[in-house]
Amino acid sequence: MVRTTGDVQSIAVPDTLTAVLTTRLDQLDETAKQVAQTASVIGREFSLDTLTAVDQSSEDLDSTLTSLQRRGLIRETSRVPRRVFVFKHALTQETAYNSLLLSRRRELHREVADWLEREEPESINDLARHLIEARENARALPYVVVAGDQAAHVYAMREAIGWYRRTLDIVEPVGDVGLARQAYGSELNQVWTNLIDNAAFALDGSGNITLRAHAEKGWVVVEIEDDGHGIPPEIQAKVFDAFFTTKPPGQGTGMGLDITYNIVVHKHRGDIQVQSEPGRTVFKVSLPMGA
Repeated sequence: MVRTTGDVQSIAVPDTLTAVLTTRLDQLDETAKQVAQTASVIGREFSLDTLTAVDQSSEDLDSTLTSLQRRGLIRETSRVPRRVFVFKHALTQETAYNSLLLSRRRELHREVADWLEREEPESINDLARHLIEARENARALPYVVVAGDQAAHVYAMREAIGWYRRTLDIVEPVGDVGLARQAYGSELNQVWTNLIDNAAFALDGSGNITLRAHAEKGWVVVEIEDDGHGIPPEIQAKVFDAFFTTKPPGQGTGMGLDITYNIVVHKHRGDIQVQSEPGRTVFKVSLPMGA
């Protein structure tokens, strides 16, 4: 039997899992808490090498990591060829991450990216993510494009589209970036999705998709190119017509490029053109910077 005395209402009991995890983090000594926060920026999985490079709080990192393991916050998953740890629960990482000030998070993302560029330049996706979170858009851009290209190369089209959309979000053409970004409304996501989906279909299981974006005399120009079989000359003039499709029954409605045309031309006062020959098809979308 448990007896209580005094005012029961004075006992603070966290009522959500997030509150429980926040309480557990707050109960850590300051060094252990800072190590957990730094690790959370690296990712749910993090290597000792990366953590050592960016953590400035612990003089005995091994002991601190052992303490975090004993408390059930992280666990070690590998020792060879290098030591790797993982947060036992995704929500633990998220809670530690959100406990950092935004300015500190960005600073840590930048430090992680700096280390990856020096030591693990092949970690394209991680570099893109950390530089985006650090708001280092100019540095992030080439990594984001390559990440999209790599995903498209292995036909992970949803992932590729996600990276290509990020490219369009952060592209910084010469000129007034503020005006240029006005052309990238959320409605245009459907344009990029339709064009990339069409390019993926044209590849028929093999090939590459290339995305380019630049400024051109007051216009933002986006080109989506594939090296698929091409569009026959006799039907190129029809590709933007409603209900026209070359896809087999059940795989296309014939509305994707019609919708794309209307969004670009009628809603954003832009232009869309297609050039195609066997082995090379380019859809060129031009949008006025002040649209």
